[in-house]
Amino acid sequence: MQRPGWTSRHLIAAVVTFVALVGLGATATFLISLEPDDANVLSGTYSFLLSIAVATIPVGFMVWRWALRKDSSQESVLRNLRIEILETEQIVRDGLLGEFGPARWSFRHSSREEESSRRRRIRRALGLLFRFSNRSGHDLGNLGKIDRYYNSVESGRLVIIGEKGSGKTVAAVQLVLKLMGQRNKDISELPNPIVPVRFDMAGWNTNQAIREWMSHDLYNRFSIDRAMAKELVDRGLILPILDGLDEMDQDSFGSDAVPVRALQAVKHLNAYFDSDKRAPFILLTRPHRYLDLGSARLLDVEEIYVDPLNSDQISEYLKDRYSGTTTISSWRQVVARLSPGSLELDVLSTPWKLLLATTAVDGGALPSNMFARRAQESLDEAALRI
Repeated sequence: MQRPGWTSRHLIAAVVTFVALVGLGATATFLISLEPDDANVLSGTYSFLLSIAVATIPVGFMVWRWALRKDSSQESVLRNLRIEILETEQIVRDGLLGEFGPARWSFRHSSREEESSRRRRIRRALGLLFRFSNRSGHDLGNLGKIDRYYNSVESGRLVIIGEKGSGKTVAAVQLVLKLMGQRNKDISELPNPIVPVRFDMAGWNTNQAIREWMSHDLYNRFSIDRAMAKELVDRGLILPILDGLDEMDQDSFGSDAVPVRALQAVKHLNAYFDSDKRAPFILLTRPHRYLDLGSARLLDVEEIYVDPLNSDQISEYLKDRYSGTTTISSWRQVVARLSPGSLELDVLSTPWKLLLATTAVDGGALPSNMFARRAQESLDEAALRI
């Protein structure tokens, strides 16, 4: 999981190897310089050197095997897991926002100006495109503040609700990054060593207990020892961020069918305890699926809603993204038609579709052509086509 590097074990093994080789060479030099008088003494000298060499090989092998053995302490596993998740989730977030940067295998490195500009665009996108509110519609801020809100949730049990493409995954990834803070801090220095991990509920066999499922997933995805994975989960050192509830019973969407697996998952989550209180988690879901649960509601949870974009937010984001370029003029006609019930607002009111549209324009497409209605094409058909 962690990139290979020199540790104290490697240093000790290198020193032992160096001393052994130097000692072997010095012994050989000394014995050869004795200039024995007969062939028997000379033969004995070489036999002695050969014995030392043969004995050194297994000893060296054991020393290096010890040096290269993976540190399986809980602190080390948590540290490596944290590093891997931070790296992965940052790439996921930047990709979702259309800010990929140079590929890892590329020989080109971003200049400071390019990287600074990219980071600024990410911060602006997180601030402009993603806002959340509570059940009563009270605005709770943007994604830059989502970690503060989560830390204020006493139970630690949060449900993030939003339509497809509204930014639930971006919210979850941003929450992971914010909760873990600076990547270079040692686990022992952190006030809270808990590591947030995203899990895909679509692959959960709900005949398994939630702790067993999470432990098995950690083992499969991060190559953590089975016993250690179980220990991390049992000790509450993993904060599960659960996505995929909507995919657990896909056949039940738009029908009267009962979402059996989703209901079973809710039972598991309500029975998910840490000591004498229900254990924390973060769940992502669409509003229709959440309503489908009916009376089988999650207990001790706070609910937040990822809000759709309004015309002012869309206009401000486009102006910010294309500030100082001629591209902004190509959006003016589209921005002028951002009104309730319009094709433009229907498509661009979700961050995912807005980012797809701007990516297409960056590639040479014209906004006015994208949003041109075809003959006898309904609003839904046009939105789906775009």
